[in-house]
Amino acid sequence: LGLEFAFYWSESPMTKICTGCGEEKPLDEYHKHKGGVHGLNPKCKSCRKEFDRTDRGRELSSARKIRYRSTETGKIKHRANAKKSRELWPEKHKARDAVNHSVASGKIVKPNECSSCGCGGVIHGHHSSYEKVDWLDVVWLCTKCHNKVHFNEGVAVNEVMSVGA
Repeated sequence: LGLEFAFYWSESPMTKICTGCGEEKPLDEYHKHKGGVHGLNPKCKSCRKEFDRTDRGRELSSARKIRYRSTETGKIKHRANAKKSRELWPEKHKARDAVNHSVASGKIVKPNECSSCGCGGVIHGHHSSYEKVDWLDVVWLCTKCHNKVHFNEGVAVNEVMSVGA
């Protein structure tokens, strides 16, 4: 068993060979990993990042998060993070709570498909403003379209709507 791992360690004690790209890299190019040989991930940071973006990587990451959130430590950290989030962005949480309450009481009907691309699945209510008068003014978007609005360098909701149509 030890011989299998010896291949991945270089002659220099300050470098390691990545199992992903096969390149010899300094130890600071690897994430820490308690279960790994010598406490480091077998893949370098860039290879690990590439893997995490694959379907299999996302699946494993999601499973790890679910397992962690079910532990006592995970529950405590989740509650602390939720409390911190509510303190940092109270208006965002009030707007979200108002929409959730209105959907539950029947004031607002949440559609089963995205307003932009028409696909089903998980649908999010996107707020263009967190002003109190706009709390119930939401655009219903799937995760992909919602992420485009938030993470694609200033893509506006109307741009997502025109692309999806």
